[in-house]
Amino acid sequence: MLNAIVSGKAGRVVVDGVERSVSWREMFRRSEDLMTAAVFGRLRYFSPSLLARVMGTLVTPAAAANFGDLQRVDFWPNLEGTHGRVRVQPDVLMWFKTALVMVEVKPPFGGDQNPDQWRDQIRAVAQLAQRDDEPFPNAVHFVGLGRNRNTSPLSEVNVGEFDTGGNFELFLYEREWDIVASVLRDMRDEAVAADAAVLEDLSSALQLFGMLTERYTWTSLLEWANYVSLSSAKLAELPFKTTTSVSQKSRRKSPDWHGLVDFSSLHPISLQP
Repeated sequence: MLNAIVSGKAGRVVVDGVERSVSWREMFRRSEDLMTAAVFGRLRYFSPSLLARVMGTLVTPAAAANFGDLQRVDFWPNLEGTHGRVRVQPDVLMWFKTALVMVEVKPPFGGDQNPDQWRDQIRAVAQLAQRDDEPFPNAVHFVGLGRNRNTSPLSEVNVGEFDTGGNFELFLYEREWDIVASVLRDMRDEAVAADAAVLEDLSSALQLFGMLTERYTWTSLLEWANYVSLSSAKLAELPFKTTTSVSQKSRRKSPDWHGLVDFSSLHPISLQP
């Protein structure tokens, strides 16, 4: 389904009756839950070494090295709330042999992370740990993924305010999508065949949300420049945006691409991939 959406072959879906319809591609981009499922639903198919690398990005490499095998992934579990909340639904619970990783996902277009929401979810998991008949992990790693820049930094958050009931040791992390996307992009260059298909799917999902762009090096750009004919004259014909404070007659000078290519050729340090 993801490949069909990325390729624009999934058709359209009716919204609010027959008066309006949108493409599945646009519907996917609007849905926080679809994005969560597309990304975290595929992590379980990674080889242990690549999964450990991704988890090391979400938490820390040292912590992820001690997680053990991934046993299951729960999406939006219905947990009993506390302090006036009837039900609480964390986005993702990743159950490892020795740790539980909770992820609250905020896509680029959504609202900001909310430490009060974190507290509700952690309290609900602590309550689950207290009632669970089976052994519960000794450590819970909570990750606020995306949209942390407008919230209070973790340095100002008192972990003691997150009531765990003494059921586990709690670790908190703030992570942004650009870091995760960068690691996944690097992994594409190193992946063996067994992981390559999973990485391609993840890349497609992130590209739909504008969070993963192709990375170019000076070497690849120069190879492209030698293949095509660069013309500053043609570039000069392209319109440039102006602001209300700038006269319409005042336009930015088009870049000298020939000079840029000559400069880069004379500076081999810039040619390192």
